[in-house]
Amino acid sequence: MGALTPTSYLLAALLAVTSLAACGGVEPGNALAPLENSAKTHPLGKGQGGTFTAKYSGVYNYNVTWGQANCKIGLFSGNGTASFLGNSTESIDSKYCEGLTINQSFARATLTDASNSKNYIKLGMEQAFFPCFSPNYNTSSWKIRGGGGKFANASGSGTVTFTCTHYSDKQNTYSDKWTGKLTY
Repeated sequence: MGALTPTSYLLAALLAVTSLAACGGVEPGNALAPLENSAKTHPLGKGQGGTFTAKYSGVYNYNVTWGQANCKIGLFSGNGTASFLGNSTESIDSKYCEGLTINQSFARATLTDASNSKNYIKLGMEQAFFPCFSPNYNTSSWKIRGGGGKFANASGSGTVTFTCTHYSDKQNTYSDKWTGKLTY
């Protein structure tokens, strides 16, 4: 067999690529692309998600310490449903200290799948957000800060709004609505 000419080499290469495409090894027109989108085949489902909505209701209380820092601590515990979590629980703690810098105040939430506690989402809200303490502070933006299980690499953001009922003789109650985007 003689030496390959540039034309015969090009024809041999084209024949090899066409044979691979015909056998299902690669997409026609892109010899280097895999057949499936890697986001669809990722073992943890990366690339899933979309519009996130959730509704919870439960009880809350405050522990107010009027010391040097003038701190208020709020604890919320509720049940409800959320996109991508289904039936789930909500735990929120918030701390606002008037005598401290804004960076020393926080509000954070954990939303946990009721049927599998390994699947949860951790969210951070605006600094100094203290729901139900004043009617002026019942809406906040939020951002995902972490998670576990299928939400280990979650990201997203949105808004949460609280409706609160204050009682002097029994536990205070609340409901909230979360809206936004979630990718996991």
